[in-house]
Amino acid sequence: MVDGLEIDDTQHMVYWKVPLKKAKENQFGWQMLENNKIEGILPFEYYYIDDGICFQYPYHSLQRVTDYFQSKKADYDTLYLLCEGILRIIEQGEEYLLEEQGYLLTPEWIFWNHYEKEIWLCYLPGKDGDCKREYTTFVEYLLRQTDHTDKQTVRFIYDFYDFITSENFVPDMILRYLQDCKTGKAENTKREEHQKKEESLEREECTEAEGDTEKMKNPEKAGCISYRLSQKRKRRFCGGYAPGADCRTYTIHNKKAMVGRMEENEICIPFATISKKHAMLLLENEKIYVTDMDSHNGTFLNGKKIPANVKMECKEDDILTFADISYQLSKNG
Repeated sequence: MVDGLEIDDTQHMVYWKVPLKKAKENQFGWQMLENNKIEGILPFEYYYIDDGICFQYPYHSLQRVTDYFQSKKADYDTLYLLCEGILRIIEQGEEYLLEEQGYLLTPEWIFWNHYEKEIWLCYLPGKDGDCKREYTTFVEYLLRQTDHTDKQTVRFIYDFYDFITSENFVPDMILRYLQDCKTGKAENTKREEHQKKEESLEREECTEAEGDTEKMKNPEKAGCISYRLSQKRKRRFCGGYAPGADCRTYTIHNKKAMVGRMEENEICIPFATISKKHAMLLLENEKIYVTDMDSHNGTFLNGKKIPANVKMECKEDDILTFADISYQLSKNG
């Protein structure tokens, strides 16, 4: 919930109350909105209150996105419209020098006319925020509203989620990816990105293993002891249980084991909260280390979040948590 934000469903009005000093920090954007009608951004009026200012945004004839999904599931066209439409508005706002953090991207504050295929956002002068994080949270909301009986729809939204969490938040680049989805080029884009990441990981591994070529070529013969990860609890997935993913035990016997949601990882944890390349486990000199690969929801060692891209030593019986899924580490044999 954003402080100072209220809604009146009877009057169909959003209110944003903010200290005048804070609003003036983004006065240029405020004046741009005052003097220009920007498609997709709700027009506003304002009045002064004490040492603050109240902006009011009418949304007559529009519906909250969350109200729409109370009785429906999202199909491909609906997901595409929402994902692309919001980015189009943000991209257009750049032409008017509107700062990204001013957009309100929380699902219950996004409005649309589904029949006219129009999406409307509130732009809040003086709002602090992280546009990528808020947009990603909105896409996570769409993941939960997706019709999981439609394979095309599921594949699209999960692939899109992977893309936005693995790349910098550049609306123009993400829009090109969405256009590629329409034209069938997205798979090629994904393969190219996957190949680049694999090559990068290989270079890192070669650097770490310099002077130890034999172990590099034959990790199973390196003489390292093996470990296992044991999950104790079941984890819900998309309203049900993921087949074969409950209470699973993984054995780590190679030098490197990648943890992630995709099947190509040595340790595949097929849940939306897990990043495509979430973490890496490394066996080195009979010790085991974990490195978070700048995952979206983080990696935790005994309940403490570890920094991204830093190799952390683990010990037997430690608890490793990837996003919100925990495992206990133990030695084999």
